[in-house]
Amino acid sequence: MNEKSRQIFISYAREDEKVAKKLYDDLKCYGIKPWMDIEDLLAGQNWKIAIDNAIKESKYFIAIISSNSVSKIGYVQKELKKALEILELYPNSEIFLLPVRIEDVKPDENKLLEIHWTDLFPSYENGLKKILRVILKDHTYVKIDKTQVTIREALERHKYIEKLVFKNTGNTELELKEIEVSSNWVIIKNEINSILKINEEYILKIIINPLDLVAGWNHASIKINITEHYSFHVKVKANVIKPKEYNYYIGIDLGAKHSMISFYENLNSNSNYQLIQEETFMGPTPLIPNILLFKKNSDNCIIGVEALNQAAIFPELSIRSFPKILEYNDKIQINGNLYTSVELTGLYIQKLIELTEKELYKTKKVYYDIKKAVIAIPSDYNFSQKNSIINACKKANLEIKKSIQKEIILNRSIASAIYYSNYLYEIGLIGSVQNETVRFLDINYEELSINISIIELIYHQNKQLEIKLVSSLEDNNGIANIDLIIMNQLLSLCSLEFPNFDSSTISSVFSEIIKRKDYEWRFSFFADILRARDNWFVASKNLRKSLLEKKTLFDDTRINVSLSNSNFDFHNFYNHEDFNTIVSLSHFKGWIAQFLNNFEKNILDILNRSKFNSDSIDFIIHTGELCLVSLIKNRMKEYFPEIKHIDYEEHAHDCFVLGAAMWGNRIQSKSKHKIILSNTKIENVIVPNNSININSWNGTKDLYVLLKEKKLKERTIKNENRLKKRNIKEKTIECPTCFEIVKYGPTCEICGEYL
Repeated sequence: MNEKSRQIFISYAREDEKVAKKLYDDLKCYGIKPWMDIEDLLAGQNWKIAIDNAIKESKYFIAIISSNSVSKIGYVQKELKKALEILELYPNSEIFLLPVRIEDVKPDENKLLEIHWTDLFPSYENGLKKILRVILKDHTYVKIDKTQVTIREALERHKYIEKLVFKNTGNTELELKEIEVSSNWVIIKNEINSILKINEEYILKIIINPLDLVAGWNHASIKINITEHYSFHVKVKANVIKPKEYNYYIGIDLGAKHSMISFYENLNSNSNYQLIQEETFMGPTPLIPNILLFKKNSDNCIIGVEALNQAAIFPELSIRSFPKILEYNDKIQINGNLYTSVELTGLYIQKLIELTEKELYKTKKVYYDIKKAVIAIPSDYNFSQKNSIINACKKANLEIKKSIQKEIILNRSIASAIYYSNYLYEIGLIGSVQNETVRFLDINYEELSINISIIELIYHQNKQLEIKLVSSLEDNNGIANIDLIIMNQLLSLCSLEFPNFDSSTISSVFSEIIKRKDYEWRFSFFADILRARDNWFVASKNLRKSLLEKKTLFDDTRINVSLSNSNFDFHNFYNHEDFNTIVSLSHFKGWIAQFLNNFEKNILDILNRSKFNSDSIDFIIHTGELCLVSLIKNRMKEYFPEIKHIDYEEHAHDCFVLGAAMWGNRIQSKSKHKIILSNTKIENVIVPNNSININSWNGTKDLYVLLKEKKLKERTIKNENRLKKRNIKEKTIECPTCFEIVKYGPTCEICGEYL
């Protein structure tokens, strides 16, 4: 078909406009060029002349027959008469006029009675196929899902991905010859010259980049050539919205598992700092999963719950552990591209900012250009990591002034102290006396660790605030380790009741389970073991929550755990027995006594290192997972009998990001402020080798772990190659863990780790 002969004229009574428009749209989806007055008449045209010319220039004339068109007096009758005149010029074997009935009526025109009708009732789809069989004689049936792409609200600095779906519904293979795009802000990501097999779908990916376009509606078009004379035209429209400058700092909390974002609404009160909520199928949530996922064969990436869900399918395209990966200089390869850890962290921060801009536009209907942020980071970050975060912020196009770049990276403990000091100041508990010094003991309970810090606030004259991180300590035994302690206690009780139960299938570290899989179990059996392990862990977690909600010593909780007896051969593995037991809070306290003893020791250690006693502390702040707070309070009564505990459940997680946003707006308001970080070395409490570790139990391997393993492997290979080259009697090697030169052997004689 050439451009002229592709045209199909649609004649209809005005009352049948809805059906005619549907037919018009469906024909366009097959690459056909229909003509309809309400769609194709141009402003200012003489409509009578334009309609006559359109009929003359059309390859086919579709007459929609209904009770409306048969009985109606009007121009529809003139269009039909014109078509019948043209039909007289055609040979008897040629088709020009296609009568299409949309209801059971008989036309009055005798000549129409001589032509075979097509009915769009009772099945519209069958009738459409019959029309296409006439129009597309060469059987090149290709259907496209839409002929127009419209972005009604295109935020200028955001890219939009759209898809066009083609389906070859004909009886021969076709080749996608060429794609022509009228404007450079519409980008086609697919390769050209793709073969469309019969009944196969082809997805054309389109990126719409409104950057640098004028405000308002912008228009472009895409022409897809299927064969030499068969093509589709797709219109692209984008209503570009220009950003408005946002004069305040947002707060970003980069947590271990989730990130949070806070923005400013009114500087006068805590309540006017709001959280960005991500829309999910479970409803809005402020907790944004700490994960970046790249689209397959693309440099585009996503974050949030969508990224978390897809990461299970494409783990090789996902990056976790922001910003822990900043410790390493290795480049990471994804989709054939190499990225530094700073670039990946910058991409993640940039996506957080884009999410903020989109959500603010949804709620405020104002598109802001966000250029300023304060980042809350874990307490144990060193100078190098902080500099890397600053560089990542620059990669995310944030404004980083040299004079304040150290102040926009905020320790999480300091951030929570800022938030709660602001709250305590508002209610009159602190800040009323000049040169007043307030000390916080901040305890942050996380899944993988517990962080303890001492923060000192000094209110100087002229409202100058000095904030000092005196000391910080991280214990790698977190809340998840308590759940493992509970699980192992339950396993011991279960083994007493069921002697044949092999509890090691549940309690062993993941690496041991993998070894057994290779020589003991088939894959389906192994999958059941993983499910059983997960069931035990979840049951232990639920027991912990249930016990701690009771808050009394003698309340009992009954639990039911479905166990799998792995001493059976794998053919009988699916025989399950129920294990029931009663656990009291007193039992639970006994199980975690060692954990509480270590916690108490950590509190005394940090006080001693800071050269403080318990009377030096004014407030204890509890943040994160607050399930242990009631036990911790009782444990600390001896040392802090009269102290005020701050453990507000509603702000246990968001105090970091809210404090970061507040601090940013202190900078913005140019108030007299400063942060002084103590020179005290921040120490991490190392988990003893005999301690239960959640990462080794569940086999978690995030990018941080993988990079470390890769580095150790490379170092080992390098040492082995060095030993081969040197022909020496006494072999020595550099330990990849402690970096000491030791005798070559299976383990290091100093630290005991594998060489």
